[in-house]
Amino acid sequence: MFSLNIGKENSIDNFIQQQTSFREPQMTLVTFADLTHTGKIIDANQFPLAVGFVSAFAKNTLKDEVDVKIFKFPKVFAKFLEENEPKVACFSNYMWHEQLNAQFASRIKQHYPDVVTVFGGPNFPTLLKEQKAFLEKHPEIDFYIDGEGEVAFLELFEALRRYKFNVEVLKKARLSLPNLRYLDNGELIQTPLNPRIPDVESTIPSPYLMGLMDEFFTEQLTPLYETSRGCPYSCTFCHSGIAYESKVKRFSQERITEELKYISERVKVPSFVITDLNWGSFKEDIITAQQLADLRKTTKWPRFIAISTAKNQRDRMVEISSILKDAINIGATVQSTDVEVLKNVKRSNIGIDKSIAMAMASSKHGSNTFTEIILCLPGDTYEKHIKSVLTMMDSGMDDAAIYQFILLPGTEAGNNTSRDKYGYKTRYRVMPRCFGTYEVFGEYFSVFETHEVCVGNNTMPHEDYKKCRSFSLTISIFSNGNIFEEIFGLAQALKIPKSRIVSRIHEIALVKLKDIYDQFHKDEERNFFKSASDIEEFVARDTAVEDYINGDYGANQIYEYRAISLTERIKEITEIAIEALCQELSETNNNNDLMQKYIEELKAFILLRKSDPFDLESSFKFSSQFDFEEVEKERFVIKPEDYHIECTEFDVAHTTDKITDLNKYFTQYGKNRDGLTYFMHRHPARMMYRLASKAGPRPDNLSLQFNDNKIEAVQK
Repeated sequence: MFSLNIGKENSIDNFIQQQTSFREPQMTLVTFADLTHTGKIIDANQFPLAVGFVSAFAKNTLKDEVDVKIFKFPKVFAKFLEENEPKVACFSNYMWHEQLNAQFASRIKQHYPDVVTVFGGPNFPTLLKEQKAFLEKHPEIDFYIDGEGEVAFLELFEALRRYKFNVEVLKKARLSLPNLRYLDNGELIQTPLNPRIPDVESTIPSPYLMGLMDEFFTEQLTPLYETSRGCPYSCTFCHSGIAYESKVKRFSQERITEELKYISERVKVPSFVITDLNWGSFKEDIITAQQLADLRKTTKWPRFIAISTAKNQRDRMVEISSILKDAINIGATVQSTDVEVLKNVKRSNIGIDKSIAMAMASSKHGSNTFTEIILCLPGDTYEKHIKSVLTMMDSGMDDAAIYQFILLPGTEAGNNTSRDKYGYKTRYRVMPRCFGTYEVFGEYFSVFETHEVCVGNNTMPHEDYKKCRSFSLTISIFSNGNIFEEIFGLAQALKIPKSRIVSRIHEIALVKLKDIYDQFHKDEERNFFKSASDIEEFVARDTAVEDYINGDYGANQIYEYRAISLTERIKEITEIAIEALCQELSETNNNNDLMQKYIEELKAFILLRKSDPFDLESSFKFSSQFDFEEVEKERFVIKPEDYHIECTEFDVAHTTDKITDLNKYFTQYGKNRDGLTYFMHRHPARMMYRLASKAGPRPDNLSLQFNDNKIEAVQK
């Protein structure tokens, strides 16, 4: 068994002791598990909201006839199962925990043969032939609920109760129960999908207000929250792109108000996640935004709100950004700017120009802007991909989140028809953080979650794919998180396109950081396997889990090498970015003595702001002839001559509030490189940068030196 690295020693043990009390159930016991891997770090470190909705509906309808228990951590669930036998064990099924669920369900079946196992969730094929193969592969699943789970589970439960929870007898009855897929003597039984719940407000009670989420308000878990469900778009790579999900239903503002108050009074982490697929689609979302802004003023929570931006609501999202400012990121999630690629993935109904205009207008209010682009979509090429990234950069996006094309079960793009049509070349790998060794009923077992990545197609050879990945690494290190907003801001003020600076950085970095890029590709190739059977054989080795926990395998290579660069190579990457800027300044005749002085002091300021991200307490004094306190307020989009002043001392430090928030994040993610890697995957890196303020004089006998990627004050 391996120890956990989740920010606080023995956090899961504390959770068992403090958060959960076990008792012999007096009613029909039903468990709902939304498990997370904890082998190296808590992977899905968010509330189990999906099973919360289903359990809330069941409990509200069945009252004292049913006792519902919700579980997030494998160790807590295993401890409970030692002392309690549920009648029904339910599992939410997503790609990041499918095998973990399956292993638990299998062992529950072995130990308690009469328990009924029910799975539900999007990680399920769309084609009937593939659904049958899935259920054949997972005999531990008695029933799979496809589509909305609340009503379907209740009707299944009531039928099970009538048949005294005898699975085989119920299957033989072939009742017309909604949304079910199951095998009966090898035959796939498919029941009709219920229409989506027309009135979610009056039908589905709040799991928060019912107290079902109370035990998950810990220092490790971030609240998930849903104000509406459904998505009007049809993107083939997304679970929500199917027609079944196209109608969007919203909960009432009165309920939302009450829930936000409830959460704010109990939350222990700085962030908040709104799971709506297009938040901002409803005019009432402005009211929600104002309520969140009011909470930020009165409680200093939430520090950051993760959202998926409404795609075609420019004015509303701009207004929301004016309310929430730097608490949110506003995205233009284009996936590609190429017309043919967008047509292939059924994305052509979303206006790119409108998304860009929305994001840029929002940035004026302090919101960070980002775009999302998926590499190697059907019809993609090296040229199309690079053009998409650079086009979005020149449109003013702060960040470009470049994702690999993952073939998700339950999506049109992942089915065999699409594979054949576009000639996918794929590889398999273990998902980052999704592995571990667990114990149930005294038996230890190792679990790995794998997924399939498209690394080439009939328009993008694999070598071009690798070149695109090098460019993705450059974007991640040098652009995302506003890591060099000081440099790009100056370029913007001088009307130099960001794409030109980035392209120069990429050329220089491939040479001067050759070891980083070479190791990045080596690690990525080492983690890829040609077939599902190859990876299954590899992870079956006795030392496999230890290899992944130790970091020999299993990292997200982009975020891993970004973290290495920011913590161990910050001076080098700063010099590369400045070299690219200076080359461009020379070519555009913007290089003069004052500009060189500004760049010299800018370099020192960058290092003071961003070196040693784990050092929260140090405050540095910095002499400059430029007013960096005001420059910072302008997000560095300035001309140096406008901010040239007499030599002034500045403090460069974290505010008290930021120190408090960052300490909470370190508790949640871990104060180490693994934790930093995951933190920067979930949150804007700019949250870790120090700020400038005018300060008093510094003692004459002190100077600042840069040693081992840290700023140190030393005696002269």
